[in-house]
Amino acid sequence: MFPQKHSFAYSYFSVGVPVNFKGCAGSMLSTNLELLPPNERRKGWFNVNAADYLYRGGPERGLEERLRCYLRGEGVPDEAWSFAYLVTAPKFLGYSFNPVSFWYIYDSSRKLTMMILEVNNTFGERRLYLLKAEEKASDESVPDGFEAPAKATKFTNAWVKDFHVSPFNSRKGTYSLTAADPVAALKTGSKVLDNVVVLNSSKAHAKLVARVYSDGDHMDPATMSTSQALTLLASWFWVGFLTFPRIIAQAYQLYFKRKMHVWFRPEVLASSIGRTHTSSEAILEAFFRAYLGFLVDNASAPLRLTYTPAGGLGVSVTMTSRLTKDENEVKELTLRVISPAFYTRFVHYSHTTEAFDRESLHTDPKNRTLVLENAENLPLLLSSSTSSSTTKTKLGKIDQYRWQLLQRLRSPPPATAYPDSDTTFSDRASVQDIRKMPSSPLDHFAVSLLLDDGRYSDVVKAQILKNASVLLRVEETSLAAVYRDTVTKVFIADTYLLGFEGLLSVIDLVVRILLVVVWFKFFAMGEIGQMKLEKGERACAVFGWKLVGWVVQNGVHLWYAVKDA
Repeated sequence: MFPQKHSFAYSYFSVGVPVNFKGCAGSMLSTNLELLPPNERRKGWFNVNAADYLYRGGPERGLEERLRCYLRGEGVPDEAWSFAYLVTAPKFLGYSFNPVSFWYIYDSSRKLTMMILEVNNTFGERRLYLLKAEEKASDESVPDGFEAPAKATKFTNAWVKDFHVSPFNSRKGTYSLTAADPVAALKTGSKVLDNVVVLNSSKAHAKLVARVYSDGDHMDPATMSTSQALTLLASWFWVGFLTFPRIIAQAYQLYFKRKMHVWFRPEVLASSIGRTHTSSEAILEAFFRAYLGFLVDNASAPLRLTYTPAGGLGVSVTMTSRLTKDENEVKELTLRVISPAFYTRFVHYSHTTEAFDRESLHTDPKNRTLVLENAENLPLLLSSSTSSSTTKTKLGKIDQYRWQLLQRLRSPPPATAYPDSDTTFSDRASVQDIRKMPSSPLDHFAVSLLLDDGRYSDVVKAQILKNASVLLRVEETSLAAVYRDTVTKVFIADTYLLGFEGLLSVIDLVVRILLVVVWFKFFAMGEIGQMKLEKGERACAVFGWKLVGWVVQNGVHLWYAVKDA
């Protein structure tokens, strides 16, 4: 083992549910409620929501349907398996954090043939490892001093690590799993849940050993007595809330006491699932999607573009240029967004070509937010991206000032976690971009939507209504204004607030509170007015103070108007 040794053990609450079960078992555990009529949906104290597992989004409902869809995408036909169980930490009061969930997949002969390890990190990213049972199980993957599951019920596999889980480990190395078969364990009297995961370094050293196992007999929520249910609830309801704080506590010890090296979070690879998108990212994705449609329609040669948005923002779509007549002449281009951060980074660039270069083609893979396939056909797509024809829309004076503010705020995107190898020079300390940042082609496209006949604006509206978590009256609001306000908020947050857009709402609340306090302090209580009357000021001066009073009294409304400007 490595010199730095550290160990800990915690209690953990897990449930095992058949993927085809729907309803509530007793009063404790519910799952697949979306498959039931609304009047039959009765939630238990603990709940397993199918939408929280496997991929993000999608029309599939229920654990079984989502599992079938995922396995088909991995080349596993329906007839290859018969039933499955999910072992996971359920939600309590709508909250859960699952570092790892285990899917046990059986064939028609009740043999455990596959497992899925669904791994989540604290950044909201996810990796699904589909593992197939090895013909001969062994204990070689379990280091000395650690207990392995019973041999008669063993499932083993090993695979390459490609997902960032802990800041104290790089993305290199391999994993190995030795797991008990829960169904077989019930017959042999072994532990129903007993899984050992070993992380080996790139030099084949056992670096980390994690074991999750059942302690004591399992319990059936459908047959629990009232006293058993109350005891279970009182004993375990709090465990899920402590999972994340426990992770932070152990990280504190490893960093401050063990002095371990920290690896910054890289962007996920194409094999993983990025974090959940923010409202700003969802809004900008809608404009980016429509902008791609504009570029494809104006491509310089027949082109077919396959666009896959970040997870949770929709399914893949195919766009074909207007010039397409002969299918044999069509060029293919695939664009897959692997991190929702791509959308807020994209608007920082003044040139579309530079955005694709910096986010995909010429950057360290650990910083990549976009994957391009058949990139040699990219010039066909970008032939019209720098056209100024879309900026001919006449804007009013106030609107022009608003767009000028956006242009002044534009700056390069936030620095990546890892420096690009081709831009690191030993003979100079830093590289500063001194170019002016003009309006981007996406800015021009957003302005052009003011005169759009619906071909592109309808796409934007549909995506915003579908994915954005904020309420936007897109039917009554100019789409150009929605884009401008969103980008301005992103620029302010990235430049002055370390990228935390939520701080803007906090600042807004503080300003509103201060305006109300000022009004109560100086005018509602009549302090200034009384002072002036006692000094007998002239009518003009009194009128001036009343005017100031009116401004302060309506300060909240004026602040709201300034924000919307």
